Amino acid sequence: MRCPNCNNNHKYSQGMTCGYCGNKFIFNPKTEGVNDYQLKMMIEKAGKNGEVFFTKNQLYSFYLKMGSVTRKQRLKALFWALLTLGFLLYPLSVADKEGLFWINIFRVLLFSVVMTNLTTLSAAFRVDKFKFFQYISRWTMSNHVPNLLSKTSLHSAPPYFEEGDIHNYGVEAVIIVDQDIYVDLMVLNNYHIDWKSVVISQNGYPAYLMDKVQKIIDSDTSLKVHYLHDADTSFTSMKAKVRNLLKMPENSNEIDFGISEEDAGKLNLLKDRSEERGGLKLDFLTPSLLSSTMGTALLTGVILSEALGTVQNNSNFISDFG
Repeated sequence: MRCPNCNNNHKYSQGMTCGYCGNKFIFNPKTEGVNDYQLKMMIEKAGKNGEVFFTKNQLYSFYLKMGSVTRKQRLKALFWALLTLGFLLYPLSVADKEGLFWINIFRVLLFSVVMTNLTTLSAAFRVDKFKFFQYISRWTMSNHVPNLLSKTSLHSAPPYFEEGDIHNYGVEAVIIVDQDIYVDLMVLNNYHIDWKSVVISQNGYPAYLMDKVQKIIDSDTSLKVHYLHDADTSFTSMKAKVRNLLKMPENSNEIDFGISEEDAGKLNLLKDRSEERGGLKLDFLTPSLLSSTMGTALLTGVILSEALGTVQNNSNFISDFG
């Protein structure tokens, strides 16, 4: 057990308190799907050492890339390992001399298969998202994680806020999201500045921006309005809800930028989470991947699903997990 406080390698047999600094371990590595040091490293990686804000869903994406496996994956690995070992132990006396050479060649190849499956068998069991969220709650009871977004915080205009402030970075689009927390994710990370967009939610959050957004739309009827949403949110229902908040021009340029269940096959990261209850969520994408995908989509004019394929091998995607 590695202590997250002092990096001391503490022996499990010596209890759940670090013998060097006295730090009390939160997770039992023998019975739980994560240990203290791993979670600390995931938080630092997700938040880039305090520079980036992230959600619990995004932190879980980092956990999935940690090397844990599902019970189904482990059973599949066990099946192939046993089948391969059975062939490796196949008695040579049964084969004729001419077949011995090829049998030995296959044995060498299958040995590597066995080793691969043994790696899967030795990996930690993966816990589901809701269990992982319980781990996060236990961690935050003893450790402050200021850049973990658990609730919205942009209810009031910042000090000295003026209408001109949202024009200083050259607003070229309006982005409407389905979850209020996505506004915090994008604004606190300054994605809206990179994307030259103003970001609000379909619920009218943050309220202090709604009049300003209306003026922006009124001043430029050709302005693009992007609806960014989870897979289980309807583009049509979002538009109807927004029309109760904003007066949209008759020929408004409204674009569906939502993620869909079909997008799961475009990224291994999404494929890992495609069977979760509630469907695919926008913040299954890690901070760097979300920023890159949206930036690509807005710059090239393609929809979000097409941009996902474009950034599959993007360096930002690799840097999140590499």
